[in-house]
Amino acid sequence: MYRHFVKQDPLQVKVLKAKWIRALEHWQSEFIDCPKMPIPVYVLQGMKDTTVEWKKNINFYETKCENFQVALFQGARHQY
Repeated sequence: MYRHFVKQDPLQVKVLKAKWIRALEHWQSEFIDCPKMPIPVYVLQGMKDTTVEWKKNINFYETKCENFQVALFQGARHQY
């Protein structure tokens, strides 16, 4: 059911543009250089996610967020 929804979703991209990649690089460099943030951050993370480097990301967020919490879901992937 979820996969059907994603295939029908007009907001899903078919082609990833270079402009988007450059914007991501810019955002990453700003985020890496930003000071530790006091706002609470709560991440829901699937342990079978192969889309992002979630273990590395969790370690990074812990260094950037004073109030960081993560909930790990054993069988979950990136979006389902």
